[in-house]
Amino acid sequence: MGPFAAALAGLAAACEQALDEGLDACIARHAAAARACRAGAAAMGLALWPASGDVTADCVTAIAVPAGLDHEAVRLRMRDRYGVATSPDSGVGNLVRIAHMGPTASGLYPVTGLMALGRALADLGAAVDIGAGIEAALNSVSAADLTPAR
Repeated sequence: MGPFAAALAGLAAACEQALDEGLDACIARHAAAARACRAGAAAMGLALWPASGDVTADCVTAIAVPAGLDHEAVRLRMRDRYGVATSPDSGVGNLVRIAHMGPTASGLYPVTGLMALGRALADLGAAVDIGAGIEAALNSVSAADLTPAR
């Protein structure tokens, strides 16, 4: 199977899962995962990008890397030390992007990404309030239903 055929097969599977869950429930779950991730990042003292939530997508949270640190160093630390992979900044700035889409928009996935980010930033010398961030994210997860239909 070539790359295009594999992409179409993945798209078909994702659409089937969303329809099985119900579009409204799927959209709500992704929005709840985004709220949890963003609440946690903000409570850690990190800046979200873009600053306005009006133009963000509920499948990813982009977080500005604190001054003096490089996003690649943060991403590598998250991956190599904590086993959490994140997306590169795509050339838009010194950012780390935590994805929460499909199956990762459920359970504690958003919290796991935040824990790895907070610890990686602290390891590299940034002042972040990891505990406050995790507490805020957990409170948000607890208040929402992040369980996809099976």
